Amino acid sequence: MVDDEELNVRLIVLALKDQYTILTATNGLDALRIMKEQLPDLVLLDFMLPDIDGLEVSRQARADPTLVDIPIVFVTVVADSARQTAALQMSAVDYVIKPFNLTHLRLRVRNQLEIKLQRDTIRALNGDLESRNAELQRTLARVLEQEAIIVSMALASVSGAKKGPSTPSGTPDASTV
Repeated sequence: MVDDEELNVRLIVLALKDQYTILTATNGLDALRIMKEQLPDLVLLDFMLPDIDGLEVSRQARADPTLVDIPIVFVTVVADSARQTAALQMSAVDYVIKPFNLTHLRLRVRNQLEIKLQRDTIRALNGDLESRNAELQRTLARVLEQEAIIVSMALASVSGAKKGPSTPSGTPDASTV
């Protein structure tokens, strides 16, 4: 939760603390530091902060490979359409205008966390699938190498049999040529 208004922080912490562990910051730079240190599953972000605004926090988070996948929900009094559009274009997953309904906020948080869990699960499964596929490719390469060796040995054997039996001197027997 990132908000410079203590009352807003306390309200949201009270609303969510029974279900979630809540980390708080009162400015954008602290928010980015905490995000990098803790890698939260979701960020509730005010638009107006004392140092850098929420849009800049979001921009920096999206530019950082370790933070890019953390969903950001703007929770702010800023209701103008241009800023909402800018936040959503910056990949915010939701935009909640204060004052808000606590039940709706809880549901939005729950929904976004479920979506994140699903994305994380898909990402992990894809990683596992890529790993297994790479192992299968290595196994296939080994099998093809062994098959090539067997084929070349078989061809050498057939080629040797066509020459016929050799005499003790190593030359082919004329009767079989």
